Amino acid sequence: MNTILQNVIEAEQHGDYLATSRAKALDDLAVYLAKAVQSRGVTVHTVWNDLFAGAGWAYKEYDATEDKMIKVEGASAPKKIQTYKSQSKKAFKTLDISTLTTWAQIKDEIKAVPTEEQERINAVIKALKEQFKSGNIELLEYMEKTLNA
Repeated sequence: MNTILQNVIEAEQHGDYLATSRAKALDDLAVYLAKAVQSRGVTVHTVWNDLFAGAGWAYKEYDATEDKMIKVEGASAPKKIQTYKSQSKKAFKTLDISTLTTWAQIKDEIKAVPTEEQERINAVIKALKEQFKSGNIELLEYMEKTLNA
């Protein structure tokens, strides 16, 4: 198994959620993924498949002859590792990997940016909460009637 991946697993197993060893292990993983993608000219998905294969874990790969994804048998990867794989795959779609040095950059990249519509909804919800806190019974009755609550 890859040493960097092993360090991440060990940090998770020892409950180092607040310790620097976990953060360092994840930062090392982020840098490893970025360097592997750049130097090999492959996608982050391919790098993860290689890591999973080296660890004996199940994964899916594309079979060009059948034109579909096929499952490669193996043990199930730890849930946290699967989460990190998912996060990195999502982030690598838009992240400038040439500047990647920390896992925090990956986390920042995948944070949801609210749409204009979602911001409007949030503003209305906030305004409604304020009105209900102030005791606006007429608005409460109107909302109950409108929503059939």
